[in-house]
Order: sequence, then C-alpha cells, then structure tokens
Amino acid sequence: MRPTFLPLVCLAAGLALLPAAARAQGPDSLAQPLRRYGRQALVEELFVHCDRPAYAAGETAWLKMYAVDGTFHRPLALSTVAYVELLGPDRRPVLQTKLALRDAQGQGTLALPAGLPTGRYVLRAYTNWMKNAGPDFYFQAPHFGGEYLAAAGRAPRP
Repeated sequence: MRPTFLPLVCLAAGLALLPAAARAQGPDSLAQPLRRYGRQALVEELFVHCDRPAYAAGETAWLKMYAVDGTFHRPLALSTVAYVELLGPDRRPVLQTKLALRDAQGQGTLALPAGLPTGRYVLRAYTNWMKNAGPDFYFQAPHFGGEYLAAAGRAPRP
C-alpha cells in the first residue's frame, strides 16, 4: 500500500506549489495571442487550374487561379499580381508571365512555344508576398501537361 501512497503525495505537493495564475490558465487564454499571430503572419496560397490535363508544344494553356488565406482557405485579396513559370526538366524557368489578380482571382494564358522539347515540366505560380516564405510554399503542378510534354502536334494521353 505504501508505493501507491507516495506518488499521490508527490502529485499533491507539486500541485500545491504551482502558482494560482498558472492553474487558472486554460485553452481560452491562448486564443487571443493565436488570433493576433494569425493577423500578423498571413499565409497566402495560390491554386491554379488548367483547361485540360495534357498539352503539346505550340498549344496554349488557359489558366484560372485563386488566392486564399492559407489558414482558413478563404479568398484573400492581398496580392494583385501572380507570377507563373513553366520549369523545364532541369528545374529552370522556360516560360515566365505575370497575371493580374482581382478579388483574389485571376485568369490568363501560357503559350507553349512550338520548339519546346519533350520532357517533364512543372507549372509554378506565386505572388510577391509568397516570396517571403520561399519556393517550398509556391503552387506547383509537378506533371504539367501530363507526365511529359509531347512534341508539336501530338498531345499525350492523360
């Protein structure tokens, strides 16, 4: 019976030594600082939709994008310009363009040159605000145009 009694005495002594303010704090006391941090450190995310899953060189990709608050996924009209890049197989930009964002939405086109070689391409989009967090937080479609972009005139099957 003695081993059971000793832990209870230690627990009671530990609770008695805690300051009253620490015992009074609950989950609600963290809500205010968390809301303040959420207002100060906005996280912006972009989502980009294409008109189809596969493209061939020389075709035009139609894009629609949405900017949202990364915490609550609600429209966020923080930025007015989105930067869109097509990264080649070597992860370097092959195409770059800017699209206007109005009321957290934007649309535009990306004209793929006829001489674009076959390979794996990545569609990447970001705003100036997103540059603060770095490329890990940019929108990326890793298999843009299907797994491979086909040669001119022959779109790959999705």
